[in-house]
Amino acid sequence: HSLVSVSRPHLARSLLQCNLSAMALKKLAAVLAIAASASPIVLNPLDAKTGDLKLMLLVPGGKVPPEDYLPMAKAAQEKSKLRLAVGIPRCHVNLCDAISELPGLLKDLVSSVNKTLSGALGTADVFVTGHSLGGTGARHFYDVWPGSAGLALFGTQYNGDHEDYKGTLGYPT
Repeated sequence: HSLVSVSRPHLARSLLQCNLSAMALKKLAAVLAIAASASPIVLNPLDAKTGDLKLMLLVPGGKVPPEDYLPMAKAAQEKSKLRLAVGIPRCHVNLCDAISELPGLLKDLVSSVNKTLSGALGTADVFVTGHSLGGTGARHFYDVWPGSAGLALFGTQYNGDHEDYKGTLGYPT
């Protein structure tokens, strides 16, 4: 797999709105330095696969390192008939990203995959998956980025108020 860097300007904007003590700011700065240096994991599509590029965004659960999802991500690529790239952002490990910040992280990741793989991913070429806390973020991203290929959640809470961009309710099976 290859690593791709993603900036976090949206996170910095959110921090400017917080009132924190000097000690809290020092601790936060240390955590942010670690988080900012952490690049997402991007698995390039398998060479044997052909066709248009598709991307599966896999949002990790809370305090679960993205590397723990590599066996599942690689198996998905092998079993899929698609030319599938996989992007796994580094969130919820050392820093609890606000769910409202996740769409920015994922959009940055999509842009990075496009640049790295010389692809032309459109909204309909991306589907979102999420585990546990990451499922909550994945669902929010799916809601605010209409037209994406789909949403798959595992081991997560799913609120019944979901209405997709077509106005239809959707529930996992």
